[in-house]
Amino acid sequence: EGGVDNVVVTVPASFQVAQRAETVKACAAAGLNVSGGRLLDEPVAAFIDYAYRHDPALLDSVADRSRLLLVFDFGGGTCDIALFGLARAAPDQPVQVSSRSVSRFHRLGGGDIDLAILHKILLPQLCRENGLSEFELTFQDKTRVLTPALIAVAEALKTQICNEIWRLQQFGKLATTPRAEIVARYPRQVSMRCGERTLALSSATISAQEFDAVLDPFLSAEHLFARSTEYRLENSIFAPIADALDRAGLETRDIDHVLAVGGSALIPQVIDALQGYFPGAHLLQYEDRKDAQLAIARGASLHALALAASGRGIVDPVAQDDIYLVTQGGYLQLLAQGVPLPFPPDGVACNDSLSVPEDAFEQASELSVELVAGAERRLLFRDHWKLAMVRQGSPLRLEYAYDENQVFHLQLKLADFPESVPFTARIENPLSHVVNPNRTQEEIDRLEEEYRRDPQQADELIPRIAELCTDLGQHDKAIGLVRALLRKANRPVAWLLNRQAIYEEARGNRPAAMRDYEEAAKASRDWAGPLFNLALLHERQHDYAAALRVIEQAMQREDTPPYQTLKLRISKRLHAGKQNRSVADRIVADFGNPEDLDEWELGWYIAAADLANNKPAGDSARNIRRQRGKGIGAADRCGKPPAIRGMET
Repeated sequence: EGGVDNVVVTVPASFQVAQRAETVKACAAAGLNVSGGRLLDEPVAAFIDYAYRHDPALLDSVADRSRLLLVFDFGGGTCDIALFGLARAAPDQPVQVSSRSVSRFHRLGGGDIDLAILHKILLPQLCRENGLSEFELTFQDKTRVLTPALIAVAEALKTQICNEIWRLQQFGKLATTPRAEIVARYPRQVSMRCGERTLALSSATISAQEFDAVLDPFLSAEHLFARSTEYRLENSIFAPIADALDRAGLETRDIDHVLAVGGSALIPQVIDALQGYFPGAHLLQYEDRKDAQLAIARGASLHALALAASGRGIVDPVAQDDIYLVTQGGYLQLLAQGVPLPFPPDGVACNDSLSVPEDAFEQASELSVELVAGAERRLLFRDHWKLAMVRQGSPLRLEYAYDENQVFHLQLKLADFPESVPFTARIENPLSHVVNPNRTQEEIDRLEEEYRRDPQQADELIPRIAELCTDLGQHDKAIGLVRALLRKANRPVAWLLNRQAIYEEARGNRPAAMRDYEEAAKASRDWAGPLFNLALLHERQHDYAAALRVIEQAMQREDTPPYQTLKLRISKRLHAGKQNRSVADRIVADFGNPEDLDEWELGWYIAAADLANNKPAGDSARNIRRQRGKGIGAADRCGKPPAIRGMET
């Protein structure tokens, strides 16, 4: 009736406090008591399992000095990197684990490799076998028919080719076998109905050479940026690794152990790439797929057993750095490195050494509240507290706690006025870094869910989704969305046709882009935008005569400085560099104050300044663009920090 006590539940290391709290709540509803440090980070659970089952001496090695462990969890849908410090006071004491950095790439996993095989290997095979060109298959064809039909084939080929590489490796024949001759074949023909056609793929294959090419962007140590389309994401596994190391201020040579877990970590090329990236680290890996998949569950079981038997787990969370409050008298230490969490073990820690730094009677005063960490005093938190009707030297009470879920709780209040409103702060993971690089895709997901709930918002939501898709390079999807809106409108809509043309041009289908720009121009006899874009397209193709003809048509609708700039630039290229300098100077002047221009106009102002050889104007405009790009910088300290009692100035 009271619930089950000896339970350990694992959570992703990147889980924030709200997610951890919801997990605890869900466990309580199921009758599972998981308070008191019984939420265990998944990477730590995997490390416990590996150490106990495969290398018991690994835990003993922590006793002589602290170690750095990087857990690389490469599963089907995510690539999680967790960086921990390991220490042990004595061989009979639990290992102290301090979280240094966490980096989660939600959309980088084995499923992305499957999709890359599908689009880079299987679809070209399908097109060749059925006599299709790359543009004949629409976004809907690929996502609704071909991907569901072929994704299992891609995964099966991936598994087969990995097993074959592993087999040759075990027999010492891998190095002497040409990669093109190591081939995996799918044993059955796959047929699918696509519109009015039936498509067949009779013999799907992949060679080790082709698989190497598919994996290349996933294993690049130089190109750490995402390559995203509407069908798949390609990103290097070293992007989250480099991010985690960078945010912890560490180099690859600092890492002592690398533990590779997750089904996708069994890919031979992945293991080879990790070993090359961390040449000085001890690479820990599972050779059996089932072992890798069950590691986290087994590690949690071992931790639960230790808690039940001795009241202490195998690992204890600790603070990995000192935390200080900035005061007028210097840095007040609140927490020491290596202190077990939660701190304090019960309740809150109190400090009564602080006071108000200045009078706040005639006007309100602002008290700076700033936390820093480590010897370098790196900033963790900065805010301010408005005070009124208090005297300089009034005592302050500071209460704080750092819980086992790495949440720092802080409260400042006027000690002599307990009824006054206190300053409170709740800082999640102040000493570790949790990164999510997928904000644009998550915004797409959010808008798509909003559209599913209320399809009546299609006219508002679909264009926003399409624009975000094209930001990620998902041009086919963006085109499909725009076409759906055009079908719904049942008439030519100029701005939608213009958007469709932009997306067609972005994916390299220039003939379709030209047709769409022309249709957009016909649909709106007053709007010059489609003709302007068409002139740009002709210019990019070095067809300057056509570009000049189209921009002159556009200027019959809109004769503004950006249009004049494009015409002047095209004329210069058409007539071998000849230009009228006075015309360029006039256009620059016609733009007016660059501070008042929007981003698009500012770009054309810079182009006009370059045509006029007006370096001061161009440099000034570029500086305006840089300042806008910076946005709001880090806030300066607002107000005075608290004083130490008896030291007020």
